[in-house]
Order: sequence, then structure tokens, then C-alpha cells
Amino acid sequence: MITRDPIIAEVRKARDEYARQFNYDLDAICADLRRKEQESGAVVVTLSKRTPISTALGINGTGKQPPAQT
Repeated sequence: MITRDPIIAEVRKARDEYARQFNYDLDAICADLRRKEQESGAVVVTLSKRTPISTALGINGTGKQPPAQT
């Protein structure tokens, strides 16, 4: 038996009402969120893209690729 969580139901209802304002258009929703972010004046941090360690160090972790198999 699945019980209905009233908090989850409330969050889903709010999400649906917000999305309905934009006809469920994700681009429009994101634009609205970006606008709200700008208007808030909050400091927004954008982290730089990092190279995964496995790629940076090569397969064997030494920074060099293993010798080619012949």
C-alpha cells in the first residue's frame, strides 16, 4: 500500500502550477528562473569545467599512456 505524503503532494502541485504559467515550456521556465536569479542580487558561483583525473593522468595514473601493444 502506497501512502500519500502531503508534503510531496504540495511540492508537486506548486511545481505544476509554476510550469503551467509557461505552458510547460522548459526554455521559458529557465529564462524566468535566470531573471529571478538576476533580480535577487545574490552572488552566483559558476565553477569551471574540470578534467577528470583518469583522463588527466592517463590510464595507468602516471600521466603517460601505456606503451602500444604490437
